[in-house]
Amino acid sequence: MFQEKVPDRMLAQEYKGQGYKDDPHVDRKSIHFAKKHRKSFEKSAIRFFKDNFSLNVKVTKFAPIKDGAIVYIHCDDHDIQFNASLSLAQDDIDEDKSMKVKEDGDNIANMLEHVLTGFEYRAHKKQYDHLYNYLDKNKEKYHY
Repeated sequence: MFQEKVPDRMLAQEYKGQGYKDDPHVDRKSIHFAKKHRKSFEKSAIRFFKDNFSLNVKVTKFAPIKDGAIVYIHCDDHDIQFNASLSLAQDDIDEDKSMKVKEDGDNIANMLEHVLTGFEYRAHKKQYDHLYNYLDKNKEKYHY
């Protein structure tokens, strides 16, 4: 649920959850548990990307859900950039538990999509940088 207006374009690093309000259907017990164990949920999300993709990520937002939490992350590692959200259940926050995915499923498929987008960004970064530099240099010449 969004309340306040968020600009149409914003750097991912600047988005801290403006406009997002916790889901009103989440019971108080789940909200209290998620907030109490916030650091554990965040560590588990970071460990998920480290264990499965060997990528370092940082947490940008946290939202309690029924019997768990959604952790929003930003990756800027090895010239790979993407944003993703990971839903974690209460039993996912075990400190010693590996977050390595052992079977195929929707969760890993969705994360692969985000990671591949990051690789696409890396593959085309040089071309985009060149294009933006060209446009910037010729702004006055071509009046755009």
